[in-house]
Amino acid sequence: MSERQLLSGGILLIDKPEGWTSFDVVSKMRRLLAIRKIGHIGTLDPFAVGLLPVCVGRATRMVRFMDYYDKIYRVTVVFGRSTDTLDLTGTTVSQHQLTADERDQLIKTDYQLLRDAVSSLTKMTVQTPPLYSAVKINGRRSYEYARSGQTVERPERSIRVYRADVDSITLNDSLKTTLTIHCSKGTYIRSLCESLGEMLGWGAFAESLQRIACGPYRLDHAITLDELGSMLKGFDTAEARLKALQNENHLLPIETALTDCPAFSLSETEALGLVHGQPVFVQTEYDGERIGFYYKQQLIAVGRFEKESPGLGRIRTERVLIDHADLYR
Repeated sequence: MSERQLLSGGILLIDKPEGWTSFDVVSKMRRLLAIRKIGHIGTLDPFAVGLLPVCVGRATRMVRFMDYYDKIYRVTVVFGRSTDTLDLTGTTVSQHQLTADERDQLIKTDYQLLRDAVSSLTKMTVQTPPLYSAVKINGRRSYEYARSGQTVERPERSIRVYRADVDSITLNDSLKTTLTIHCSKGTYIRSLCESLGEMLGWGAFAESLQRIACGPYRLDHAITLDELGSMLKGFDTAEARLKALQNENHLLPIETALTDCPAFSLSETEALGLVHGQPVFVQTEYDGERIGFYYKQQLIAVGRFEKESPGLGRIRTERVLIDHADLYR
């Protein structure tokens, strides 16, 4: 990332701690970085931990293009109890003690009943968000209704579970399994745990939940808020703090958010036209797909080509990421 690109901010990968909301993380980072313009990708429940990509400065303009990311989670599911929140923090609403016959059957078949239920998650195409969730219903968060003792109808949403792998199974006082789940945006892992409990007839809840991937980003490259705070000690300005993070390879360039989009290089005249909101026509065969537009290796806009005539397209920008001064810094 060049000095010019640094001025536009970047993307930080945070390992969110348990008990914090995603907005708590953003608030903490605003204080640590002395920057107000910060936004996160993909809300994590307070009880969940793991990867939370955070956009800083003008990189917040990329949030809309990152919202579609697939996610990968590691979840531990406990069977034999259901809770109102579908996780460890909730109040018990039902219980089932495994019988001796049920335990014997699980062991004899190497938990085939459980394995089949997990495999069937990949066939799910719709899901109802949990009552305790941040989805908005008539202008209010669903969890606000739940906390006031109200039940509100939540519309189903389309989801995809691409893979659901069993990492481990234990059978002691209760049946417990740890899964790795690769899913589409908007998939509630707590609801998948509830579905597993319903399939087996014993009830289930999420005991722990960790996000390990979000789009092109991985938890292995994330830092904790404590590490971030220690790293920034002694730096007095926002620019100095961003520079320190860049030197430690923690401030990622905004173009890393577009790894699945084609890159198109522009001339200086074309780049200036985009920055100033002028019509820009380019000889190209691209038509319709999202593209990252670059000038001298700097991502300056995201948009699409609209076909004007054979071999000629007009750039329709979805977001311009820099201004005129940044083009020459």
